[in-house]
Amino acid sequence: MALLNIKEISKSYNNQDLFQALSFEINRGDKLVITGSSGCGKTTLMNMLIGFVFHDRGIIQFENNVLDSTNIHLFRSHCSWLPQEVSFDVETARDFVMLPFSFKINRDRIPTENNIRDIMNNLMLPYSLLDSTMLKVSGGEKQRLALLSILLMKKGIVFLDEPTSALDQKAAKAVIDLFLKDKDCTVISVSHHELWQSKCNRIIAI
Repeated sequence: MALLNIKEISKSYNNQDLFQALSFEINRGDKLVITGSSGCGKTTLMNMLIGFVFHDRGIIQFENNVLDSTNIHLFRSHCSWLPQEVSFDVETARDFVMLPFSFKINRDRIPTENNIRDIMNNLMLPYSLLDSTMLKVSGGEKQRLALLSILLMKKGIVFLDEPTSALDQKAAKAVIDLFLKDKDCTVISVSHHELWQSKCNRIIAI
């Protein structure tokens, strides 16, 4: 049984089709990347899978249950999501990382300091960075801190929009190793990064 079953979904804006009758399946553990030129609808497709945007026609099923506005919250409880731009009104890097754990749905997932330290080391981030104000955090560090939060939540389905866009090749490879080598985690991503694409087992070209 497919984890997600996308059946003939269509979406248009201002009478312009983004895609028509698009169908594919996502199995548990898949590493799927959505590719295509700018403006073709990659992020829109991802947002439709999460339920932030609803399709015009077709259906999306999660474990054989059709997703709609009445049950999408149940699907999201299995998911973590990182958009291209993340902006939290927080003071320190630690506040930034830990903010998702202040929400009721994640309060039983609060990580240990050892877990935080280990993943920061794998992301090539110094543990001392957590004491820095966000004003002193670089773009690449901020992206990795956001990815740190995603990894600490340990959700079974992860949505990532351009997760390596602000990273150099060494940092990008570290992120790829952490997310794409986990056999149990289902990763659905949008990425232009060639190495990221090459490590995914599924590619949807829009």
